[in-house]
Amino acid sequence: MAQLIGQPSDANVALEIMPRAGGAFDVAARFDSRTADAAAQLDAYVAVYENALSTQVGAGENRGATLHHERVVRQWFGPVPLVGGNAHIRRDIRLADAGANAGTDVSADRFGVVAFVENAATGDVLQVAELGFCH
Repeated sequence: MAQLIGQPSDANVALEIMPRAGGAFDVAARFDSRTADAAAQLDAYVAVYENALSTQVGAGENRGATLHHERVVRQWFGPVPLVGGNAHIRRDIRLADAGANAGTDVSADRFGVVAFVENAATGDVLQVAELGFCH
Protein backbone atom coordinates (compact mmCIF):
# COMPACT_ATOMS: atom_id res chain seq x y z
CA MET A 1 0.00 0.00 0.00
CA ALA A 2 2.82 2.44 0.83
CA GLN A 3 4.23 1.87 -2.65
CA LEU A 4 0.89 2.76 -4.24
CA ILE A 5 0.49 5.89 -2.12
CA GLY A 6 4.03 6.99 -2.98
CA GLN A 7 3.41 6.91 -6.74
CA PRO A 8 2.40 10.07 -8.56
CA SER A 9 -1.18 10.25 -9.75
CA ASP A 10 -1.98 9.67 -13.42
CA ALA A 11 -4.13 12.81 -13.42
CA ASN A 12 -4.56 16.15 -11.66
CA VAL A 13 -7.84 17.86 -10.81
CA ALA A 14 -8.02 21.54 -9.83
CA LEU A 15 -11.38 22.68 -8.50
CA GLU A 16 -12.55 26.20 -7.68
CA ILE A 17 -15.85 27.57 -6.38
CA MET A 18 -16.42 31.33 -6.66
CA PRO A 19 -19.47 32.86 -4.92
CA ARG A 20 -21.62 35.33 -6.83
CA ALA A 21 -24.58 37.48 -5.86
CA GLY A 22 -27.99 35.95 -5.31
CA GLY A 23 -26.89 32.54 -4.04
CA ALA A 24 -25.12 31.62 -7.26
CA PHE A 25 -21.66 30.13 -7.65
CA ASP A 26 -19.23 29.63 -10.51
CA VAL A 27 -17.73 26.14 -10.46
CA ALA A 28 -14.56 25.66 -12.48
CA ALA A 29 -12.64 22.40 -12.80
CA ARG A 30 -9.42 21.77 -14.72
CA PHE A 31 -8.27 18.24 -15.52
CA ASP A 32 -4.78 17.27 -16.67
CA SER A 33 -3.35 13.83 -17.36
CA ARG A 34 0.19 12.55 -17.55
CA THR A 35 -0.66 9.03 -18.68
CA ALA A 36 1.73 7.55 -21.21
CA ASP A 37 -1.02 5.35 -22.68
CA ALA A 38 -2.55 7.57 -25.35
CA ALA A 39 -4.97 4.78 -26.30
CA ALA A 40 -6.90 5.10 -23.03
CA GLN A 41 -9.71 7.63 -23.26
CA LEU A 42 -10.02 9.66 -20.09
CA ASP A 43 -13.23 11.48 -19.19
CA ALA A 44 -13.82 14.33 -16.75
CA TYR A 45 -16.92 14.69 -14.57
CA VAL A 46 -18.31 17.22 -12.07
CA ALA A 47 -21.15 16.51 -9.63
CA VAL A 48 -22.92 18.99 -7.35
CA TYR A 49 -24.30 17.24 -4.27
CA GLU A 50 -26.54 18.10 -1.33
CA ASN A 51 -26.24 16.84 2.27
CA ALA A 52 -28.57 16.71 5.29
CA LEU A 53 -31.64 15.41 3.47
CA SER A 54 -34.27 13.15 5.00
CA THR A 55 -37.20 11.10 3.75
CA GLN A 56 -40.27 9.98 5.70
CA VAL A 57 -41.13 6.43 4.58
CA GLY A 58 -44.87 5.98 4.14
CA ALA A 59 -45.11 2.31 3.16
CA GLY A 60 -43.30 -1.00 3.16
CA GLU A 61 -41.08 -2.56 5.79
CA ASN A 62 -39.56 0.83 6.72
CA ARG A 63 -42.97 2.54 7.10
CA GLY A 64 -42.77 5.31 9.68
CA ALA A 65 -38.97 5.47 9.57
CA THR A 66 -36.98 8.58 8.73
CA LEU A 67 -34.11 7.96 6.33
CA HIS A 68 -31.16 10.39 6.28
CA HIS A 69 -29.19 11.05 3.09
CA GLU A 70 -25.78 12.57 2.40
CA ARG A 71 -24.09 13.43 -0.89
CA VAL A 72 -27.23 13.25 -3.03
CA VAL A 73 -26.20 14.29 -6.55
CA ARG A 74 -28.27 17.25 -7.75
CA GLN A 75 -26.40 18.21 -10.93
CA TRP A 76 -24.09 16.07 -13.10
CA PHE A 77 -21.76 17.27 -15.86
CA GLY A 78 -19.83 14.91 -18.11
CA PRO A 79 -18.38 12.94 -19.59
CA VAL A 80 -16.02 15.53 -21.06
CA PRO A 81 -13.13 13.80 -22.88
CA LEU A 82 -9.59 14.91 -22.04
CA VAL A 83 -8.17 16.09 -25.36
CA GLY A 84 -4.40 16.36 -25.48
CA GLY A 85 -4.41 15.41 -21.82
CA ASN A 86 -6.60 18.36 -20.76
CA ALA A 87 -10.23 19.24 -20.14
CA HIS A 88 -12.17 22.07 -18.49
CA ILE A 89 -15.68 22.17 -17.05
CA ARG A 90 -17.13 25.50 -15.97
CA ARG A 91 -20.73 25.96 -14.84
CA ASP A 92 -22.89 28.55 -13.13
CA ILE A 93 -24.69 26.88 -10.23
CA ARG A 94 -27.77 28.34 -8.55
CA LEU A 95 -28.33 26.39 -5.36
CA ALA A 96 -32.00 27.39 -5.20
CA ASP A 97 -32.48 25.50 -8.51
CA ALA A 98 -30.34 22.52 -7.47
CA GLY A 99 -31.66 21.67 -4.01
CA ALA A 100 -34.36 19.41 -2.67
CA ASN A 101 -36.67 22.40 -2.25
CA ALA A 102 -36.02 24.01 -5.62
CA GLY A 103 -37.05 27.63 -5.79
CA THR A 104 -36.59 28.26 -2.05
CA ASP A 105 -33.70 29.83 -0.20
CA VAL A 106 -31.18 27.08 0.61
CA SER A 107 -28.15 26.96 2.84
CA ALA A 108 -24.88 26.79 0.90
CA ASP A 109 -23.19 24.74 3.62
CA ARG A 110 -25.39 21.76 2.64
CA PHE A 111 -23.83 21.62 -0.83
CA GLY A 112 -20.52 20.51 -2.28
CA VAL A 113 -18.91 19.64 -5.56
CA VAL A 114 -16.79 16.66 -6.63
CA ALA A 115 -14.67 16.51 -9.79
CA PHE A 116 -12.91 13.40 -11.05
CA VAL A 117 -11.09 11.80 -13.99
CA GLU A 118 -12.09 8.30 -15.09
CA ASN A 119 -10.58 5.83 -17.55
CA ALA A 120 -13.50 5.32 -19.96
CA ALA A 121 -12.52 1.73 -20.80
CA THR A 122 -11.92 0.37 -17.31
CA GLY A 123 -13.93 2.70 -15.05
CA ASP A 124 -10.80 3.32 -12.94
CA VAL A 125 -10.89 6.71 -11.23
CA LEU A 126 -7.47 8.34 -11.55
CA GLN A 127 -7.96 11.42 -9.36
CA VAL A 128 -10.68 13.18 -7.35
CA ALA A 129 -11.09 16.65 -5.84
CA GLU A 130 -13.90 17.83 -3.55
CA LEU A 131 -14.92 21.20 -2.13
CA GLY A 132 -17.84 22.40 -0.07
CA PHE A 133 -19.82 25.52 -0.93
CA CYS A 134 -19.61 28.32 1.58
CA HIS A 135 -21.29 31.67 2.07
